[in-house]
This record gives sequence, C-alpha cells and structure tokens, in this order.
Amino acid sequence: PVTVTPGSHIEDAARLMHDRKVRALPVVSEETGEVEGIITETDVLAFLIEVMGLDTESARLELVL
Repeated sequence: PVTVTPGSHIEDAARLMHDRKVRALPVVSEETGEVEGIITETDVLAFLIEVMGLDTESARLELVL
C-alpha cells in the first residue's frame, strides 16, 4: 500500500493522493512500521486554507477556473 511517514511533507502526501487517486493515506512510523494515523484530503485542504489564507477575498474560484 501507499503510505507516508510522520516526517513526510504535506505536499508529498497531496501529490501521492492525487497521483494514486486515493482520498487518504496511512501514516506509518519509520522505526516500527506501525500505523500512527491517517491523513485525508480534508486534512490537506484544511491545512491549505489555514496556511495560505484561502478564506480571503482574493481567493475566488474564478482565479483557478
């Protein structure tokens, strides 16, 4: 299965989800191989909204269509 580690960059996780057409990825410990959690498309979108300030007036849909 496709996985990421806790140290993976969120951009890498987003690209993996897009390229593999999946909506979530297990987050697996590099040391133990145990699943520590899951990252979802919703998590990535929430991160982008907060970090990039996508809730501002300048982030209208017409800019990406």
